[in-house]
This record gives sequence, C-alpha cells and structure tokens, in this order.
Amino acid sequence: MKFIPLWLGMLLLCSITACKKEKPVEPATLETTVYGRVVLRGTEQKATNKNVVIKAYKHVSVWFGGAYGVLVAETMSDTNGNYSFSFTAESLETRYFLIMSTFIPNHFDPGGNNWIYFEPGKQQRLQLIYTPFAWIRLHTKNINPQVGDKLHIALGNGENYYIWGPFERESIFLRAGNSVNKINCYLTRLDSGHLLSFETYLPAFDTTYYLLEY
Repeated sequence: MKFIPLWLGMLLLCSITACKKEKPVEPATLETTVYGRVVLRGTEQKATNKNVVIKAYKHVSVWFGGAYGVLVAETMSDTNGNYSFSFTAESLETRYFLIMSTFIPNHFDPGGNNWIYFEPGKQQRLQLIYTPFAWIRLHTKNINPQVGDKLHIALGNGENYYIWGPFERESIFLRAGNSVNKINCYLTRLDSGHLLSFETYLPAFDTTYYLLEY
C-alpha cells in the first residue's frame, strides 16, 4: 500500500474545498413594519379618543450638520389607540424615524416633535408615549427684597422668564402633564447668585399651584 505524504494530502484537501461553491447568503428583507399602541404618559391607557397621526420619515443628513425627513409612510391610531404601518426600506443602513401629531388644541405635547427612531427590515412593536398638556401656576414671592434683585426662570427649549425687583406675582406656564417637572431658577442678588431649582408633579390637563419664596 502506498501512502500519500501529509503535505500532499493537505494540498489536495485545500484544492477540493476551494472548488466547492460557497452557499449564497440570503439577502436581508427590506420590508419594514412598525406597530403598537399610543398610550397616555404615566399610564397604560390609550392616549385619547381622537385619532393620533403617525408619520414615518427617512432621515436625510445635510452637509452643514442638520437633518430633515422624507415621508415614507403615514397612519392614524384607531379607537383603541392601536396603529400600524409598513413600507419597503431603501437599505438596512438608512435611518428612519416617526413623529406623532394631533390636531386637538391644548392637548398634546410631543416634546418638540421628538424623532423616534426604529430599525428598517424588521417587524417591531413600539409603544408610543403621548405626553398631555399641563400648566403650572407659579406664585413667586420675594420675602427679602434687595435692590437690583433679578429672578431668572428657565422653562426649557430656550424659553426664559425674568422678574426684577421686590415683586410678588403669579404666572402660568405650559408644561408636560403626568410627570415631574423640574424648573431651574437663578436669583441674582447684589454681587452673588443663588440656584432655586424645584420639582413638582403636574397631572394631565390641569393647572397646579406652586409657591416659590426667595
């Protein structure tokens, strides 16, 4: 019996393996389905008896650092708050997001039209949180007035409110309901500054009183 040298056997094995065709990789699907329910923030209840509009967009970046969306799908929530939409994605690397909206005045604040991202080429369930409007009736009282007092109230999203001097006043501000709201205040007095931040829970569709003394 003749024996094949080890090195020759390895060479033959490699040649046979190389001749075999690799099994083609199945392409990933680009069909995309997103479904779920729109619920009121802080609860598992449907957000509203009215329809919520849900639009899906393709994320498009621009050279100066910004971005915009190209509409790819649109739907509305049903009477139980459920929604669903489908479309064919451009690629698995393309980014997609959705935005909720409603036409009910003084009812819904999505936090500045938040972009909620989802993955293309999948079936996925997303529970969407509907943030209701609420209001805070802020009562500010200067109990130790000094010349030149200035109270700076930062409301977020670039919104600021200022009170100068020894005043007592009430102001109403729109905030997010069913959640704890933190409001940062900064008191400038003489040559020093004092942080007066506070937190308060605001129930949905209601006005909550808060006294801030400084």
